[in-house]
Amino acid sequence: MAFRQKTHWDYSDEEFVEKLVSGTLNPGLFSHEAHIRLAWIFISKSGEEKAIADTCAAIKGYVDHLKIKGKYHETITVAAVKLVAGAMRTHNYAGVRDLLAKNASLLHHFKESVQRHYSFDVFDDPRARDQYVEPDLIPF
Repeated sequence: MAFRQKTHWDYSDEEFVEKLVSGTLNPGLFSHEAHIRLAWIFISKSGEEKAIADTCAAIKGYVDHLKIKGKYHETITVAAVKLVAGAMRTHNYAGVRDLLAKNASLLHHFKESVQRHYSFDVFDDPRARDQYVEPDLIPF
């Protein structure tokens, strides 16, 4: 019998969020794709503004619980929620997998999608790591 490694997709949305918030989600399962899924879940539940707060709190709490220093990035977390919310406004998706299938750039060109909003390297900016920095080129 072959053993199949779990993925974040093996959990319902509720289980996934509960495991993340409680700090019991295997760190190997919290990929960029899982981050996008988390944003989708919170946006679908509460709208963009509350999703920003909930996503930031969940991820920050998760990395703090795991004692992973330097992993959390406030601006990138907010940007991810804003990009997912923007995509959700353009089309009525059947679910997050449908969103990802039709917006591959959210997975494969995320860095470039975020960076086009900034005139500086927001990923390496220490100020942007600790607090949200508004885009200086084009808004999300």
